[in-house]
Amino acid sequence: MHFTINTDDTRYKAALDLDDLGMQIEYIFNKALDVYVRVKAGKRLAELGGKSSLTEDIRRRQSEPDQ
Repeated sequence: MHFTINTDDTRYKAALDLDDLGMQIEYIFNKALDVYVRVKAGKRLAELGGKSSLTEDIRRRQSEPDQ
């Protein structure tokens, strides 16, 4: 897929400066997309907070009374 991206030159140069091997522009943006997808997926999972309409309530162990 081909597309045009307008980006901040300072950020792009910083990304290039961090790599010793001379990253290709495609590699930089593919990695950035990977990180974006992981972060968004993690936030969605966190928002669920263990809620599911398909699961039964789980019996919890009663805590020991204080002695």
